[in-house]
Amino acid sequence: MASTPSSSTGTGISTGMPIASAGTPDLVLDVVPTDMTPAVGRTIRFMVTERNAGGGSAGAYVTKITLQNTNTQLYRIPSLFTLGSGGSSSYQFPYWSCPSAGVHTFVAVIDAEGTVAESNELNNSKLVSVNCGGPLSWTPPSTTPVPAPSYDTSGGE
Repeated sequence: MASTPSSSTGTGISTGMPIASAGTPDLVLDVVPTDMTPAVGRTIRFMVTERNAGGGSAGAYVTKITLQNTNTQLYRIPSLFTLGSGGSSSYQFPYWSCPSAGVHTFVAVIDAEGTVAESNELNNSKLVSVNCGGPLSWTPPSTTPVPAPSYDTSGGE
């Protein structure tokens, strides 16, 4: 049985993530709120920019957006085309309405189903917080990875 190389945390602990070779894609995303003054019941949107910061093309992948703490998947957005090295794609993800006052946090994950072997698998997620009844805020790009939520794709069987 052949072994698959995996990345390490530098402590001798394997992350189990495959190591991609040079010339491979590196998918990252930015999520920015387009409405800075949401009120309870108000509909808001987010601008999503998916980028390939790697040296190779990325085939089909899926971006998922979930509501943190409930693990409720709000959107599953499949890529529509190959994203070449240095390429990007931007869109607004569908509208969401603030259900109650307070902070609601979203987790956005590009390549959420792990179909693209990337040079860096640890930079695929982004947190975005909405303060309903107050201004929106978002987490600026960071080198700290956000754990991707897990999904049951067994179909309940």
